[in-house]
Amino acid sequence: ASRQLPRRYCPSIFDMGPYEALSRASSIQSPWTMVISLLLPIFLHWLFRPVLSDILRRRRTTVTEVDLSPPDKGREDPEQILLSIIVPAYNEEERLPIMLEQTMSHLFINDGGATAQDIVRTLATDQPKPERFTIEVVVVDDGSTDGTIDAVRRAVRSLPPDTAGSRTVGPSLRCISVQPNGGKGAAVRAGMLNALSSARPPHYLLMADADGATDVRDLNALCRAVRGHPRGVGVGSRAHLRKSPAVQSRSFVRNLLMGCFHLAVRAITSISSVEDTQCGFKLFGREAAEIIFGSIHLGGWAFDIEVLTVCLRENMTVAEVPVRWTEVDGSKLDTGGEVETTCRESWDVAGHDMRKAVLHVRNLEGAEEERQKDVTIPSLSEGMMHSALNTSP
Repeated sequence: ASRQLPRRYCPSIFDMGPYEALSRASSIQSPWTMVISLLLPIFLHWLFRPVLSDILRRRRTTVTEVDLSPPDKGREDPEQILLSIIVPAYNEEERLPIMLEQTMSHLFINDGGATAQDIVRTLATDQPKPERFTIEVVVVDDGSTDGTIDAVRRAVRSLPPDTAGSRTVGPSLRCISVQPNGGKGAAVRAGMLNALSSARPPHYLLMADADGATDVRDLNALCRAVRGHPRGVGVGSRAHLRKSPAVQSRSFVRNLLMGCFHLAVRAITSISSVEDTQCGFKLFGREAAEIIFGSIHLGGWAFDIEVLTVCLRENMTVAEVPVRWTEVDGSKLDTGGEVETTCRESWDVAGHDMRKAVLHVRNLEGAEEERQKDVTIPSLSEGMMHSALNTSP
């Protein structure tokens, strides 16, 4: 005899055979449920892949201070470092020595070291001045397989003497090694965090490429734009050079791909106020660097976009400063592969704020209170822009 069921009883899958349960489940599944079940894993992969990849990369990465012999010249008390210049380098044994020589000559040799003293007057305004400041260059060797570290050792031996402006500012050059190669973004972050750990305010940090394509003489203009703003960011810009011979002489394919990349950045991310996101010449106030480089996850070329995304999220006003730039042979950029990778990482950047909302992670203690501060940096006047572009050598 068949069993009588209560009128309101609904059989569960436990009352059915396996095939009957599977058939019933598939019959009640709506199209929207199927779409969501297909898209949800893709969405979660896009949302959390940068974080998981960054965690794995950090676990297998080692950062060590390179022993430069003879010892660093001009190295003062770490608490008196005013400016740290972070130079990521991967197989740069040929171009790096030229860049270091140009930088040290501009800061400490030309005009008796007037540029370094001018930087001290600009960045140390209204600060209790110690007897001496230090401007350090930190080369980050990103798993190089050539003689990059040996090139830094040779540069240490040729550092300018401490006679130029010895009562005000002195030079320092050191090198840290990151193993294995993690990409430009990972190298810059390692250098920034290393420099932050060895200095106190007033402290500013500059990111500069090892090829020396950006004229170091424009550093003074960046300093003027960010001075007095620990949460300020100065971005070197080549937007005014779009029709210059240096840009027009590049291959049509490279210019086309880079143009498409900039369009993709504006379409995918929320960055629209900065015309040149990829210039490797950016100056950060100490608080800005702590927040930015404690938050970013990308290790490739698109880390610049993530940096600017954090600036917007934290209400940091970015000053875009025109700089002089020249094409330098020996670029490590693989036009096809790197642009594809950068576009993919730009898509990852689009989920930056959503990841923060989901994870509820704040990388710095007290950053929530600091986020409420709206720091404004005066925009450059036409006269300052003209002087930045036409400063005499």
